[in-house]
Amino acid sequence: MRFRRAALCLLVAACQPAAAPPSAAPVTSSTSTSPPASSAAPPAAAPAPKAPTAAAPVALPKAPASFGKSRVVSPVAPYAFGLAADDRAVYGASYQGAHGTFWVGRAGGDPNVLAPTEWARDVAVEGGAVYWVVAKGGVHGGGVWTVPAAGGAAKELVASEADATAIAADATHVYWVSHGSVSGPSPMVGPKAQLRRVPKSGGAPENLAAVPTTHRIVLAGDDVYLLVGDHFGMGQVLRVPRAGGAPVELATAGDNPYDMALDDTHVYWIAQGPFETPKPAPCKRPPCPAATVAPLVERGELRRVPRAGGSVEVLEKGLVHATSVAVGGTSVLYSAGGSLIERAKSAGPPASRYPHTASSRFAVHGGEAFVLAGGRLVAFSAP
Repeated sequence: MRFRRAALCLLVAACQPAAAPPSAAPVTSSTSTSPPASSAAPPAAAPAPKAPTAAAPVALPKAPASFGKSRVVSPVAPYAFGLAADDRAVYGASYQGAHGTFWVGRAGGDPNVLAPTEWARDVAVEGGAVYWVVAKGGVHGGGVWTVPAAGGAAKELVASEADATAIAADATHVYWVSHGSVSGPSPMVGPKAQLRRVPKSGGAPENLAAVPTTHRIVLAGDDVYLLVGDHFGMGQVLRVPRAGGAPVELATAGDNPYDMALDDTHVYWIAQGPFETPKPAPCKRPPCPAATVAPLVERGELRRVPRAGGSVEVLEKGLVHATSVAVGGTSVLYSAGGSLIERAKSAGPPASRYPHTASSRFAVHGGEAFVLAGGRLVAFSAP
C-alpha cells in the first residue's frame, strides 16, 4: 500500500455530474461489453431515516456470523482500495478515472459509474448518499465529495483538502483525515494530520484531533477509532470522541499497520511487519547481477484489543503480505499468503476460504462481507 501512496500526488480530475445509474456506462473488461440484466437496474435510493440527535451512538453494520460461504458478485472489478455497502449495492472508489466512483448491485453484475473522478482514496455510504475522498492533486488539491446513491450530480463538500484519506459517515456528519492540514518537516512522522468532519449538508469543516498518518477510521458508539502509523516506526490504535477531543491510545499497532475492523467488544487489526529485502544469492564468479528482489513483509500479525482498552492479543503471527480484515459473529476473515483465511475469534486452526489476496478493504453490511480479490468482487457469508 505504501508503494502506491506516492502515486496519490497526481492530478485529481474534477467530478462532473453523472447520469443516474440506469444510463451510466458500465465498467467492462475486454471480455465483457455489457452488464447482465441484474446489473441494469440501479439500486434505489434508501429512504432517509429520521434524523437522530448528533449524540446518537453509531451502530456497527450487521456482519455475517462466519465466512464459510462465498459467491462472485462481479467478475469484472476495477481496482479500488475502499469499498462500502448498503441494502442495495456495493460502492467502490477507484483510482482510475474511467471507473470513478462505481456501484454494483448486490444481486450481481458488472460495475457501473456513479460519478466520474480520479484518485479516489476511500468511500462511505450512509442515508442514501455516497461520500468519498480524493487525494492531493495539482489544480484541485483533493477534497471530499458526495453523490446520491441512486445517481445524480456530484457535489464537493470540502475543497482543497490535501491528501485526504479514510472516510466515514454517520447520520449528521462526514469524517475523514487530511494529511495536509498540519505543517511539519515530514507528513509521515508524528501528529501531522487532522481528523476532521463536516455536516452532510455542507458547511465549515471542524478539526477534531491531531493524529499521525491514518490508514483506517471506523465509527462505533460515540467514538471514532483510528489505525495510524507508518513504516518508519510503530503504529497505534486510537480512539477519539466523535465531537472531538484528545486521542486515547488503545494499543501500539506494530510495524506497518494496514487495516482494522471492529465488533461490539474488540478492535482487530493487521500489522504487516517490517519491510525486509531478501539477501541476494551468493555470487562466486563476477560479474554478479544486481539485486532486484522487492522488499517483503513476512512477519505480519493479526491482533485485537478491547474497545475499552486493555491487553493486546496476538491471534496469528508470521503472516506473509497480510492485508485486509473483517470480523463476524464468531470468526475473523483476513487476507495473507495469497488467500483469504478464516479463523475463530477464540481459538482454532485457520482455514482458507478463497484462493486470492484481497486488493481492497472489506465492506460489511446486511450479513455479508464484500471484498475485491483476484480481479473480482466477492461476497462472504455464513454457510
